[in-house]
Amino acid sequence: MFTDQQGFNVPKSSYISVPQWIRQIRPLPLRKLFRLIFEPLQLLYYTLKLKPDLINGIYCLPKGLNALIVSRLTRTNCVNSVIGSTLEIETELPFKKFWKKINLWQLKSCDAVTIKGIKDKNYLLSHKIIPEKLFYFNGAIDIEKFSFNKGERKTDILFVGNFYELKGPDRILKIIHLLIDKFPNLKVVMVGNGVMFEESRKLATTLGINNIDFPGYQANTVHYFQEAKLLLMPSRSDSLPTSMLEAMSCGCVPVISDVGNVKEAALHNVNSKVIADYSDLKSFADAITELLTEESRRFEFSLAARKMVETNYSVRAQSILAENIINYLNI
Repeated sequence: MFTDQQGFNVPKSSYISVPQWIRQIRPLPLRKLFRLIFEPLQLLYYTLKLKPDLINGIYCLPKGLNALIVSRLTRTNCVNSVIGSTLEIETELPFKKFWKKINLWQLKSCDAVTIKGIKDKNYLLSHKIIPEKLFYFNGAIDIEKFSFNKGERKTDILFVGNFYELKGPDRILKIIHLLIDKFPNLKVVMVGNGVMFEESRKLATTLGINNIDFPGYQANTVHYFQEAKLLLMPSRSDSLPTSMLEAMSCGCVPVISDVGNVKEAALHNVNSKVIADYSDLKSFADAITELLTEESRRFEFSLAARKMVETNYSVRAQSILAENIINYLNI
């Protein structure tokens, strides 16, 4: 597994990361250029050495493109996993039309494509990707690790993610501000890091939000999910967030914007609150108010959230989907 840094132990698996000397290159633009050149060469080297049955590229640029090029040079099966929904394909990079064409070309050229929901499928079908090679596959949630907590939950509202505009940390704080008068002792935790981290801390102070914790990036988020009542995610764009599924597995109820494929798992008024417009802060505040004041209703949502993950996103459930891809490729 090619990753920026070694993750948790996976049996019969190993991690390959970018050498430390590249991480230390200054200035940053030069480091990015070195990585851009080094990563496909690194992938080519290990493909020739290990002779895998398939290469799975995660995200179109650059990993998916690297995977396709190397797979064709080495005559290896290539699977591209679209994990960022349609925004991943259309991108927010300069020269958007050019990169969109590159992304659609690589998806048409690889042997199979994994997607997270029906919105992605309809989008790709409309761009003439053949249906036979489209497969639903999200990746599994460890439901034993992310276990359901029936006990006391000390955190009212939780955010776990990158502090980027796309995720809306500023919108979260403005939603919290709308709730303060009604819930003066509201306990909020915002886990993660990013370019808007310091800006968000300053905004919290400006808005007079005192009972809030910014623990920064955390490798292990399990106990945050287990101690939280609600997960707040007013994202402008997303696919099917892993953090949302991990939270649901722990019984933490999502209040989330209707973007990407979130409604594949987040069912409005069943196991979550799904808000139509990510910028409709009042609707987010109203949904949170309902769930915090009606404890029994929130607990029903909590149980239903856990059931959804057990049924559709456990290791067993996702393994069946992975087997379908392997059979299609005749590996």
